[in-house]
Amino acid sequence: MTRWRSIRLKHLASEVIRNGVGEAGDINNPNWPRYVRTTDIAGPRSIRSDTFASLPPEVACKAELHRGDLVMTAAGATIGKSLLYDSDKPACYAGYLVRFRANDKADSRFVSYWTESTPYWTQIETYKVASTIENFSASKYRNLLLSVPPIAKQRSIADYLDKETNRIDALISKKRQLIDLLEARRFAMISAVVKGKDGIAGSMRLGDLSVVPIRRVFRIVHGGTPTADPVNWGGDIAWATPIDLAKCNGGKISSSQRSLTVSGLKSGSNSVPAGSLIVSSRAPIGYVVETTCSMAFNQGCKGLVPTQDVDIRFFRYQISVIGERLNSLGQGSTFLELSTDALASSQITVPPLPIQQGLADYLDKETNRIDATISKEYQIIKLFRERRQALITAVVTGGMPVPGSAGTSSTATSMNITTKG
Repeated sequence: MTRWRSIRLKHLASEVIRNGVGEAGDINNPNWPRYVRTTDIAGPRSIRSDTFASLPPEVACKAELHRGDLVMTAAGATIGKSLLYDSDKPACYAGYLVRFRANDKADSRFVSYWTESTPYWTQIETYKVASTIENFSASKYRNLLLSVPPIAKQRSIADYLDKETNRIDALISKKRQLIDLLEARRFAMISAVVKGKDGIAGSMRLGDLSVVPIRRVFRIVHGGTPTADPVNWGGDIAWATPIDLAKCNGGKISSSQRSLTVSGLKSGSNSVPAGSLIVSSRAPIGYVVETTCSMAFNQGCKGLVPTQDVDIRFFRYQISVIGERLNSLGQGSTFLELSTDALASSQITVPPLPIQQGLADYLDKETNRIDATISKEYQIIKLFRERRQALITAVVTGGMPVPGSAGTSSTATSMNITTKG
């Protein structure tokens, strides 16, 4: 039987586990070493392709990344998130990351898989420090405990997990592709219906619809943020931000992360009644929600209060599919912001009220059907991820022997993973 031993991470490192360099990351010279930050980590083995920063070679050399190095987040909301650097391209890492470089007693892939296991995350949650910003120091990483078999066994475990996690990740990828298709279908359907181009509109055609500026149908209300005085916060008045809108974009909102007192509302914000819309006007532009209660909001949002009889659901659907157009109207150097005038001047279609109600009923039914399917697919992805972590935990802790190459069921069978549904 292979003997495992408990050891601190620092004893498996060829160099001291330490933080990287604290640079701004505002340079993107493609000829310089890439500057890997927490926000660049897409997953345990992948770096985002839509972000890039670099540092001059004379700075990057102070915190180099080599193929097989493992970096882990040491501060912020994503403490513990890890990346196994799997490239020969020159790179360095940021100060909010720590680097582990394996010695001859450790396989970096094995250690990387261990950072996805339950014992690793239990230690992270136990020893992280919560202050202004959560942190987990390099010294804490050095002293994390793990059980390891001999190096040859580590390599066979890593080989096995490479194969089996790739299998599971491929299943997850297929589910994500299906979700993308369903969301695109949902968007296209809403776009067609609110423009009168869908069969549900019957004999109605786009030319039969009134096309008017938003200001003809809605009164625009500005948001704001009260001072930090405790007397303004923690009351019964919901106070939405673009973060809150993101959680229910295109739907209804009834609560928020933070709330105001009456004093806070009067001194630094505004509210809209139930049955209004709130649209994000920056960071990013274009989220929209329907209020189910009176709600205040910050300066990153604008409220739309109907000035005539409307079915608010119809306009919620309509504005949910014009985000790209609204974003194109944004202005600003630091970040794009949609001005009140630009929003008020944006054109919307306004059919008669009975048609608004009929189209909204139809969209409620059809989007609920699509959303239920999407929700089911997300649940399957969640199951796959749970089984993936369970597999990794079982194997890297010695709780499950690595199956032989012959006569052994695949992980998809042993972990009850299936593509059905």
